[in-house]
Amino acid sequence: MKRFIIDLLKGHPLVNEEAYKNWRFIFFVLFLFILMIYAAHRVDQKVIKIDGLNRQLSALRNEHVDNRQRIQKARLESTLRNQLAPIGLQPTDQPPLILIVE
Repeated sequence: MKRFIIDLLKGHPLVNEEAYKNWRFIFFVLFLFILMIYAAHRVDQKVIKIDGLNRQLSALRNEHVDNRQRIQKARLESTLRNQLAPIGLQPTDQPPLILIVE
């Protein structure tokens, strides 16, 4: 066991006659590490992009709610009455006539 550890530390498995098997394995593991790092980096980029889009969505929702409230307030009868009073328009006291065509 002691001899195996000393050979491993000196690098004998990388220079002996069966070293091509070891080098192929080392390159395969290195390729997998690089692939794993690349995939993790891409996932991080997508998470950051999703977070930015969620923030934009939240801002647009807030803007939509604000605009809807302003429109509802502008459509109130009292608001219309105040805006049209300077022009001289007032609501009528008589209900509209219904025309029936036969």
